Amino acid sequence: MRGDINATSNFHIQVDAVTDTRKLIPSRSGFEIAAAAKTVLGHGWEARGDLNYLSSFNFVQYYAESFNEAVWGETHSTGYIDKHFKDYAIYFVVQQNVNYQSVTPGDDVVIRKLPEARFRQRDHEFDLAGQPFWFSFQSTAGFQSRSQPLVEPVAPGPTGPLLETGLVARTDFAPQVNTAFHWDGFNIVPSFGIRETGYGSSLAANGTYTGPGLWRNSREFKVDILFPTLQKIFDAPSWVGQKFKHVIEPRITYTDNAGLHNFGQVIRFDDTDILSNTNQVEFSLTNRLMAKDKNGLVTDFFPLQLW
Repeated sequence: MRGDINATSNFHIQVDAVTDTRKLIPSRSGFEIAAAAKTVLGHGWEARGDLNYLSSFNFVQYYAESFNEAVWGETHSTGYIDKHFKDYAIYFVVQQNVNYQSVTPGDDVVIRKLPEARFRQRDHEFDLAGQPFWFSFQSTAGFQSRSQPLVEPVAPGPTGPLLETGLVARTDFAPQVNTAFHWDGFNIVPSFGIRETGYGSSLAANGTYTGPGLWRNSREFKVDILFPTLQKIFDAPSWVGQKFKHVIEPRITYTDNAGLHNFGQVIRFDDTDILSNTNQVEFSLTNRLMAKDKNGLVTDFFPLQLW
C-alpha cells in the first residue's frame, strides 16, 4: 500500500505473512513489514523513516523469493529528522539493527540508537599563506544499546543469559583538515584528523558490559598520491562510437591510525567503535575505457579498479 498525504508527504507499506498450521519447531509462521515515509516539516527540516521488521528469521528462510533474501540475516530500521544549511547538517536519529545468528528464537544481536544527534560540517575551504586547505568535522552524541545471547563456543544456539548494555552514552568528535599539492602531473593530497570518543560504559574483563566509562582518542594521518595518468586513443568499432580512450590511473594511499590503546574495552555498536591502530599502504590501478560518439558524447563504459 502506498499513498501521498500531500504534495510533500508520502508513505509506502508492504506486509508479507504466512500461517503454517503444522506443529514444527521452530515454527515457519511469521510476517515481515517493510515501510517507508517522508515529509517536509518546514523551515528546512525534513523527516524520513524506514521500517524493516521481521517476526522470525525462520520465516524468511522458507518463504523468501530469492537466495539473497534467504541468507541476508539482518534488518535495519531508521527514523530521522534533518536540516542542511550552508556547509552544515544536523540530524536526530533513532535506529534499530537486528543481526540474526540462526533460526533459533532469541539468537540475535540487537543494536539501537535511542536517540542520537549528529552535527557535521562538509569541507570548508580556507587559505593559509596562499596554500588552500579544507576543514571538516563530524560529531555525534546520544545513547546506544546492545543485547545478545551468551553463546558457548561449542553450543549450537544461545545457552546463557542475555547480555545487555542498557543505555550507554556515547559522544564522538572528529575534525579533519586536508590540502593538496600539484607537481608535474602528480597530485598529493595529505590529511590529518583526530578523533575523541567518550563512552559511559565499557566491556569488562569477564565479557559483560559492566565496565566503567572510558575515553578513547586517536589520530589519523593519510596521504593520497595520484600519479600522472597514462592514456591512448584508438579508433573504435562502429557499435562503440568514433573513438575510444584507454586511461590508466595509478594511485598510492598511505594511512596511519595511532593512539588507540583500549580497543579491547570498547563496546561495538557501529563502525565508530572498530577503529584500531593501523599502518598500511594501498596500491591501486584504475582502468577506464571511454567512448566518444559522433555527437561528442563521452561515456565511461568500462571502469575497473584493482588493489
